[in-house]
Amino acid sequence: MLKKPPKNNDSRKTRFIAFAIGLLAILTAGIVFLFAPYRRDIQAAHKRLQSLDSYTIDTPYGQMEYAVQGNGYPLFLIHGNGGVITIT
Repeated sequence: MLKKPPKNNDSRKTRFIAFAIGLLAILTAGIVFLFAPYRRDIQAAHKRLQSLDSYTIDTPYGQMEYAVQGNGYPLFLIHGNGGVITIT
């Protein structure tokens, strides 16, 4: 009868570690590759917003910032979570 050779756990561990390191390297490169354009776009958006003349008004619920730009019919746009509103 032929005996099976013993399993080599060291080889299996080495392959797993190499796979994990490779996967981590790919994920890190992907994050770096995606973060650079994201950061550039966010900085460009901040510059565009800073170039606008903005105004604030006091409302019963706190201050509201707005900008007036362009021509045509007025558009009132609220986006995102405007912060915490506490009504007492």
